[in-house]
Amino acid sequence: MAIFSLAIYIATVFVFSSNEELNIISQAAFFVMCACSFLYILTEKRAFYVNGTVLWLFGLFLLAFASLSWSMDVTYGTGKIITLVQLIILCIFANVIIDTPYKVSFTINSIIFSGYVMYFYTFATIGIDGVLSMLADEVRIGGNVNQENAFGYYSAIVFAFALYQFIYNKKRWQIVFLPLPVLMGLMSGSKKCLLLLLVATFLLIALKDKKKLITRAAFALAIIALLAFILYRLGVMELVLNRFDDALQGKDTSTIKRQLYIDFGLEKIKERPILGYGIEQYGLLFEQTFGSFHPSHNNYIQIAVSFGIIGLSFWYGAYVYFLIVGVKHFYKNNMAPLLVFITLMTFVNDITTTTLLNKFTYVLLALCFAIASLIKKEANEGK
Repeated sequence: MAIFSLAIYIATVFVFSSNEELNIISQAAFFVMCACSFLYILTEKRAFYVNGTVLWLFGLFLLAFASLSWSMDVTYGTGKIITLVQLIILCIFANVIIDTPYKVSFTINSIIFSGYVMYFYTFATIGIDGVLSMLADEVRIGGNVNQENAFGYYSAIVFAFALYQFIYNKKRWQIVFLPLPVLMGLMSGSKKCLLLLLVATFLLIALKDKKKLITRAAFALAIIALLAFILYRLGVMELVLNRFDDALQGKDTSTIKRQLYIDFGLEKIKERPILGYGIEQYGLLFEQTFGSFHPSHNNYIQIAVSFGIIGLSFWYGAYVYFLIVGVKHFYKNNMAPLLVFITLMTFVNDITTTTLLNKFTYVLLALCFAIASLIKKEANEGK
């Protein structure tokens, strides 16, 4: 029951969490998931252990709470801490639920399923004709569900997870789930999505067998080239390629604005490099200077402005840990490549997104902590 409640919650995050009117569905699913997880602890596990995941999350809470003492706006910061506490609870319960390799696989399939719920909702709200019209007119898709870049990011994850299941877990039926995320992701016009699709395809295919690394790398590049040619001829890649071209020529207003946000953030980091300005204070600082509220659209900047170098090291220290565990056991455990990919994907994604208070971030964190724990457990049992 608990693992199913988590799957339902993930689907609501993909579809409803960015919609002010429908977010109540996601909130309700969260409370159901928490209740099912609590019952799971009482009836199945019959114990709750304070492990490394809980300690790290508690440390994150302490850092955020302490930052109120040097925040510009304590009331605003307190509201963000309340949100953070909810996300920490989500991560703890999700980590408790994902306690076996089977449940890791089930969670991966749940994320793939959530992506298809997102696509179904898209087709249901704007229609197939509407989707085809947006493709013909080079209009970005996804804004009616969450946000175009988020839509593209989720699509890249769905594709990567389906490809992982197909290659590493030999779930051959997963091949049917590969085409649509690519098409929908590219139609979102997200440059990041295209990059993640390329990285996922190359890494997951090329690194499967270290004895055939060169052969598999060449094979991966050939597949990428073939798919790129087909998609380009179909006109699916035109929107995202035009956005890349505009960015390189300095015409993309989104890229220009993001560079402004980053430059401003770097100046603020120089002023308070150690502890920062307090949780999520970047937008207030920007508003104070420029008269309008904007997040940094860069998680590295957002966290460094919030918590300084200490917070930046603490947050990404967890991902460095995941990367070390994944690389160490890459060819020894089938879950390790997934851990490495999620970590690398996060490093790329965080360049253009703020994820500290993002719900799906904590689902992935719970998954990563669970995978790392299971990998180490299996390695110790094999000694």
